[in-house]
Amino acid sequence: MVLERISCLIPLRSLNNIFMMRGSIIKFRNVLGRRGALFSARFAQGMVLFNGGVITLTVFFVFSYMISNMSAEEYKKTSQNAGRELVDGILSLENTMRLVTSIVFLSDNKSRDALAAQIRRNVPNLSRFDQVLWVYEESPGNWGYKAISEETGALSSNVQYKMQPDKQIISRLVNEGFFETEELKIVSNFQGMDYILEKQQPKTMGRSFVFIKAVSENDSKKGIILGVTRASLLLDQRAVFESDIISRLTIRDVENGSRIYHMDKSFGVENENKNEGVKRQDYGFFVADSEWQVVLEFTQKKGLEFLNFVPYIILFFGTILTLVGVLFIRNNYNQSKKLSEINKTLEDKNAELLSEVVERERLNSALAVAERDNRAIIDSVSDVILETDAHGNVMFLSASWLKITGFEVERSLETNLFSMLYPDDQEKQRTDFELL
Repeated sequence: MVLERISCLIPLRSLNNIFMMRGSIIKFRNVLGRRGALFSARFAQGMVLFNGGVITLTVFFVFSYMISNMSAEEYKKTSQNAGRELVDGILSLENTMRLVTSIVFLSDNKSRDALAAQIRRNVPNLSRFDQVLWVYEESPGNWGYKAISEETGALSSNVQYKMQPDKQIISRLVNEGFFETEELKIVSNFQGMDYILEKQQPKTMGRSFVFIKAVSENDSKKGIILGVTRASLLLDQRAVFESDIISRLTIRDVENGSRIYHMDKSFGVENENKNEGVKRQDYGFFVADSEWQVVLEFTQKKGLEFLNFVPYIILFFGTILTLVGVLFIRNNYNQSKKLSEINKTLEDKNAELLSEVVERERLNSALAVAERDNRAIIDSVSDVILETDAHGNVMFLSASWLKITGFEVERSLETNLFSMLYPDDQEKQRTDFELL
């Protein structure tokens, strides 16, 4: 009997150990899984943040560079066109001055009136001068002049300066050596050549200037040609005024620092020294014997203003999408973590139930063994051992019942004990039973 009991307990203990080992393995595996999930989630968040940041910044800088280049190319193109137009205008005036002096030099025998008429008929671009004057010495100390062309300028209401070759001007021409060289010169500071308002809207300031070229070196009788003009006659002002990117145009004489021309569409003449937030391009070129500087200032072209915000819009949305991606992964990790915790709780409960089942199996086995032992002891007794409930119904009978009464144990169970007694004794025995 002892060997049988031991043989029953050994498998139960082995089974319990197996279940405990299995539970430990599951817990260890869950710990590793949670740590791996945490590392994976953090790694994924880091990669999304890194890749999103790199892509967003790359697109931001690429678009910024492209839009900046678009604006720069537009500014460069406009600047080149304005500069080319101005240089072409200056060259045409210089060529006109050289052509006029050449005609005068080669026409000794013609009357001055006829010569002036011939020049007006044959020389182009005279309309770009307010005046073209021929100053000459008729006799020693006696000077005269002839107006070759002043029709366009004289009839124009925009003429701001009209030269009268008086004694003061002639004295300056002689004293400053303009008759001593055939080199083309330019002067913008004769008396009366003021820097004045030419146009109100947009505000345009200008100063007249004079091309000067001697007909023949050191020959005052041949005289000298004076061409009075303005920068506004050299430029296509309509194109400049209607341009939606030119904010200011300034032409300056580098030698004396004076302005020849200034157009301001943005701030007005009273604020002409301000250049806040304005793109600027400047270049220099020579006009006759002087160096001029042209300064172009630009505003953002209409249509490109919105494009300037595109890189920042991309940066904003790229940052938002990156953060959304990181938060999405983080939220998924938190949900996974919650599910993992729920699974862990369920697994712990399952382990507890499993342990309880094993314990119950062990107790049932032990109870069965004890019951067999008790049955063996009871069955070895020769007297009848029985058990009844409170009403006298038989619940248990020992094996001796069959030997003594001849009735089978199974058929006698659930039978009332008092019904088996002699009828006259039943009442007394029932009363005594109830007193117990």
